[in-house]
Amino acid sequence: MKSIGNILLYIFAFLAAASGVYVIATPGSLDPEVVWDPNKGAVSMIIWITLIALFIAFLLFVVYKVVDVIKHPTHMGEAIRVFGAVLVALVIGFIFSGSEDIVFGTGEVFEGGMTSKLIGTGIIATLTLLIIAILYMVYDTVIGLLKS
Repeated sequence: MKSIGNILLYIFAFLAAASGVYVIATPGSLDPEVVWDPNKGAVSMIIWITLIALFIAFLLFVVYKVVDVIKHPTHMGEAIRVFGAVLVALVIGFIFSGSEDIVFGTGEVFEGGMTSKLIGTGIIATLTLLIIAILYMVYDTVIGLLKS
C-alpha cells in the first residue's frame, strides 16, 4: 500500500509542478489586465488545466482509498471519516454559497444562478477542508506532545 501512496505522491507533485510551469510559461498569464474570454486565452486554459488536475487527483484518491479498504478492511473507519468530512464540507459550501451575479474588473457581468452557486460551493468547501486539516494537524500535534 505504501508503494501506491508513493506513486500518488509523485503524480500529485508532477501535476503541481506542470501547472506551475504552465502558469509561468504562458505569456501574459500573470498580467492583471488579461481579459477573460471563455473561448481562448491564458486564463481560460489555466482554469481548465487546474480542473483537469483536480479531477485526476480526485479519481486517484478514490482509487487509492478503495484499494486500501479492500487490502485492509480495518481502515474502513478512516475512509468513512474522510468521505464524511468531504461530504460535510460540500454541504456547508452549498448552504453558504450565493448565486448572485459576478461583476469582473472589466465591467462584464457573469449571470448568477446555479453555476455561480456551484463555483461558490467549491470555494467554500475547499476552505472548509483546509480549516479541518489545520485543526486536525494542531490536534494531532498536541496529542503527540502530550504522549511523549
